[in-house]
Amino acid sequence: MNSTAIREAVATGFPRDKMYGGWWSGAEPDVLPVGADAKGYNAMAFQHGAGRAKVHEDILKTLHAKGQGTGPADEVGQVLYSASDQRDVRVEGVRQAQLRYGVRPLTGEEVRYGLENLNIDQKRNRRARLTE
Repeated sequence: MNSTAIREAVATGFPRDKMYGGWWSGAEPDVLPVGADAKGYNAMAFQHGAGRAKVHEDILKTLHAKGQGTGPADEVGQVLYSASDQRDVRVEGVRQAQLRYGVRPLTGEEVRYGLENLNIDQKRNRRARLTE
């Protein structure tokens, strides 16, 4: 699903509340170009929603304000930007589980342990290391 599909729905009178998009069709680039015509459109995301949290404000302050940010600062906190945050958490969860269970294919329960026992501090945080 993308902005073209939403425009086509408007042109044909198809109700947006009957439209459902998968993960990669619910980001800002999919709906912002059509503005109010996207109202009612549904998309499923398998991560937290868009919006700026404290971590995003910290990224803007510690990286973008110093000219060390990657990509446009106005995209920090958007859905596609935050997908990388979730990837980092998953990788760290697996790493934490492998510290306990060994470097091998893990079970779901073992990965769950890793996610429930994350240890992402200033030393482990790759974004924090960029500012040092």
